[in-house]
Amino acid sequence: MAHKWNYSRAPGCRVGLMICNACHNPIENCDFRYRETEDAFLPQHRKCSADDPQWQVIDAEEKQQADKEARRIVAWDAFVAEFGIPDDLYHNSDRVR
Repeated sequence: MAHKWNYSRAPGCRVGLMICNACHNPIENCDFRYRETEDAFLPQHRKCSADDPQWQVIDAEEKQQADKEARRIVAWDAFVAEFGIPDDLYHNSDRVR
């Protein structure tokens, strides 16, 4: 039976004791996956589960999001270059909400 894994990033997420059940080292400041059993959360470092194809899917989604954000910034810069930004947008920023 296949396990349902959840994917996250430390330190933003903590589950259980945060000890990798593959290498038995602490999970700190890295990507990890985990699954829940009746008794415990079972986390694994990304490096200890590198053969999981879901990591490639996650990487592709993150790259796609980063590319989208980069295109948005380029579009914004082009807009500002062409039309400028009204001074009152900066001086009366409390009105812009």
